[in-house]
Amino acid sequence: MRKGAEAFKAFKNIKTTLKIEELVSRYCKSYELNKEFTKHPSSWLNAECWLDDEVQNSTNEPTLIERMKKLGYAHRGSEDQYEQFSKDNKNYKIHRFKKDAVIEPD
Repeated sequence: MRKGAEAFKAFKNIKTTLKIEELVSRYCKSYELNKEFTKHPSSWLNAECWLDDEVQNSTNEPTLIERMKKLGYAHRGSEDQYEQFSKDNKNYKIHRFKKDAVIEPD
């Protein structure tokens, strides 16, 4: 079966009240956060990843990186579960999936 057909079959079998646009937005958000480990759309749908905390309210809230940039931090990259930033020649990190994560020295 072709990859696109697998994704379409998975889409037809999911049970959600979300509109297609919101599912696409959440998949894109998942890709932004996990570029190296992004699931194929059919796997993402079959695993109900649209319910993951990291992609909830994907259209309403700025990303962690966007919020930190507004505070004057420069994004240095990602490592494991952390986003790395710098400000005033000091390096910091913050857990990217915890809702109450606090920035800490790196």
